[in-house]
Amino acid sequence: MSVLEKFFVREYGLKKQDSQTLVFIHGLLGWGLNWGPVLKYFESEFHIVTYDQRGHGRAIHSNFGYASEDYAEDLLQILDDLGLKSVHLIGHSMGARTAQAFAAKYPGRTRSLTIEDMGPNPENSSTLATQQMILSVPTPFKSKDEMDRFFADEFKVKTASDDTQKAVMANFLKANLTRQANGEINWRFHLNGILETLEHGLKPRWSEYKCIQVPTLILKGENSKHLTLETLQLMRDTLPSAEAYIVPNVGHWIHHQAPEVFSQYVLKFLHKLS
Repeated sequence: MSVLEKFFVREYGLKKQDSQTLVFIHGLLGWGLNWGPVLKYFESEFHIVTYDQRGHGRAIHSNFGYASEDYAEDLLQILDDLGLKSVHLIGHSMGARTAQAFAAKYPGRTRSLTIEDMGPNPENSSTLATQQMILSVPTPFKSKDEMDRFFADEFKVKTASDDTQKAVMANFLKANLTRQANGEINWRFHLNGILETLEHGLKPRWSEYKCIQVPTLILKGENSKHLTLETLQLMRDTLPSAEAYIVPNVGHWIHHQAPEVFSQYVLKFLHKLS
């Protein structure tokens, strides 16, 4: 299996060229196709790469290697296999940690860094809540009806403020469940790998953040608890050259909740670099 097959790599937009290549890196429990709502805003100007991080989507489900540094080495393999020397990185949540780890270690391979709603501080309450939420789902399910009954009646989300948010999280988790060869419904992601990633997420990453040498954009969702205002201010103080904005009326998934607004922020940032 080639590197590109291992990580379900997909390319969009213009023909391959380093200076105009954007690599979009999804967050925890996501996959490359999650970026679909925003790609149309970039395709006419850029060469675009998406992929599934290990343990997610259609990527390899290895039994080890779920720290940000491991994910960054996967990205290095992908860029090498594509023949790309230096690219713009756009990462959401856990994907932003991958992008940050890569930019800190390989500044010569990184033209710019966009961090979507994630900081170097371990936001323990959000991380532990996500861990508990995943472990609360009694997989495998014998049938779709059994799965639907659980999410309708028993599923609880400590971080959900209302029934609408609970329904969003339920649908997000259900999208990560798929029918197996034996007929049961189980996670499409590598459960132990995801839990290992969450454990690594409890560690601070300020020393890595301080190593960033490339133009950086930070976007925080106004209603998000994953990146606090205090952490955002520390990021500004630590890296004064970085641009940082609070996107109004959205939570953690800015690019999903407000794709056009998200894209406008990123495009304005990228245009200033050209």
